[in-house]
Parts: sequence; C-alpha cells; structure tokens
Amino acid sequence: MYGQTEIDSANVTGRSINRQAVVPRYVVATHRTGQTVLDFGAGRHAYHTRSMREHGIDVTAYDFGANVVPERHDVEALSREYDTVMASNVINVQTSMAMLDATLDQMAAAVKPGGRLVLNFPNTPRKLPGLTVALLQERLLQRFDVVRRVGGSPSAPILEATQHKRYRCLTQEHYRLLGATLRMNYAVLSFIADLDPGRYGDGVINSAQRAAVDGLRALDDLDQAIPSLAIIPQS
Repeated sequence: MYGQTEIDSANVTGRSINRQAVVPRYVVATHRTGQTVLDFGAGRHAYHTRSMREHGIDVTAYDFGANVVPERHDVEALSREYDTVMASNVINVQTSMAMLDATLDQMAAAVKPGGRLVLNFPNTPRKLPGLTVALLQERLLQRFDVVRRVGGSPSAPILEATQHKRYRCLTQEHYRLLGATLRMNYAVLSFIADLDPGRYGDGVINSAQRAAVDGLRALDDLDQAIPSLAIIPQS
C-alpha cells in the first residue's frame, strides 16, 4: 500500500509533546464517556495517546514503519472500528495523492457506524504540492456525507467527517431486503389463511401475521429515524 520512501517520509515527521495540539484538544472536549478513540499516526512516542488516557479515554495508538514500538502501538488496530478516529498532523505529511487516498481509506474504514474522523491540515510542513483544503474536503466527501470545519482557520482547518457512505449504502440495501422479505412473508401467510384457515389454526397464522406487521412497523420507525442521520438517503 505504501512505498518505503513514503513510510520513511512520514516517520521522520515525529510528534512532540504539545499540550496545545489542536486535534487532541478538540477530541477530548467533545468526547463522550465509553467511546473509543484511534490515534492514527500516533508517532513513535504516542504522546497524544498517553495524554488522552490521563483523561480516562480509551485510546489505541497506531503507526507504521520505524515508528512502531510494540509496547506502545497496536499493529492490529486497523482490524477494529472506533467511535473517533483522530489524525493529528498526518495529512500534511502525505507525499502523493495515492498515499493520501490510501491513508483516508484506512482512516474511514476504522470509523464505526455513527462515528467520526477528526483531522487537521496545518500550514507547515506540507509535503504534497497541490493539496489544498478544498481538495482535501473533496476527498473526504468521497467517503463521508458530512465534512465540516470545527476549529483552526480556513487555511489550516480542523475537519470533522461523519456519516460514512459505506454504512448508508449497506443499510439501505439491507433495509430494502428486510422490508421485501417481511411483506412477502405477510402475503404468504395471508394466502395460507385464506386457502385453508383450519389447517394451521387461526391463532398460529394470526400470530405470525402480527409479527410480520410489527416488523414492518419497526422498519417504518427506522425509516423515520435514520434519514435524519443520513445513513439511509431520503429519495
């Protein structure tokens, strides 16, 4: 996924301890009890991870290449999902569009349904010529439905991306299939009831029909709730 030159270039831009670091401060300020956080590109010393743990936050540190220290970093971190994926001073050290897209894909894949990606784009250093705030937002919007600036400045923003597109698509597909299945079940049960009402007993048929109707009503409730979260797009 990454070439050695790209890994080395990212690794050399280490993280220093900085109590004023904008992304960790925002994540701590907006954190909810019980939520999990991935510190993506935590740096060799994982300073932000350790600092956030002092606030009682469940944080996992992830990095690659020479920055990985087994007792500090979880090399399997990307196999799980998190309520918040945090990337402090990561985007600005990407050296190619291919590397940027691969990094954004990894970050996005680690976000739980209903979760968020929080990252910044500092003015310096910037290792990818031509990468602008607008282009970064465009790339994020290919993966999330909502991207907003929550801090920083217009030229060096903190961005929060939410409502991952993959959950919207999967949920919509599953929603339609489940609704179709329940409606088919109800139709079959009604046909059986009309064809031979005494064979299975009215009580059994009626109970099964009520279960199908309850399921459809639950889906209707879901249809009302989920579009407000933009998980299922409204037509």
